[in-house]
Amino acid sequence: MPNVSSTMINPAKPTTGSSTGTRTSAAGKTDVFNRCYVFDDFSSKDVQEISRFFEVIHFSPDQKIYIEGEDADWMGFILAGNLKITKEDDNHNQVVISNEFKIKMIGEMSLIDGEKRSATCTSVKPVELLAITNEKFDDLAKEFPRIGLIIIKEVAKNISRRLRATSGRLIEVLG
Repeated sequence: MPNVSSTMINPAKPTTGSSTGTRTSAAGKTDVFNRCYVFDDFSSKDVQEISRFFEVIHFSPDQKIYIEGEDADWMGFILAGNLKITKEDDNHNQVVISNEFKIKMIGEMSLIDGEKRSATCTSVKPVELLAITNEKFDDLAKEFPRIGLIIIKEVAKNISRRLRATSGRLIEVLG
């Protein structure tokens, strides 16, 4: 993530063009977790314990949250806002692949594969997200394996839903 102190989310390498959002630690901010479906069934004790691994980030409209091809070392759960996901085509044009108003999470593929960003994510309206680095997720999963498993299952479900939707669109295109 762009321009963050070492105590907060910090990429392995500086990003190439993402905008900087306003960041605060999520430690102790259990109300933030209450707005994210992934944590609906967690006890208040669980949320209190894991909150230190997360950060809350706010983006203004039209800010790049991340850019296709950047190093990817974090993911975020969307608390509020609208996003646009674009991908560069062979002619270097940005093609909208998703105009999402109900995105639940972004950057989750990096948690699984550690690869570079596969698309660009831009805020359409003000965005608030709950973010965690891959490194902090690993720490969370070691200290709280049950919670880590729950989060990974939600990430896997989200990736599966997107793959199913993409397969359906592909069939429509291929006829």
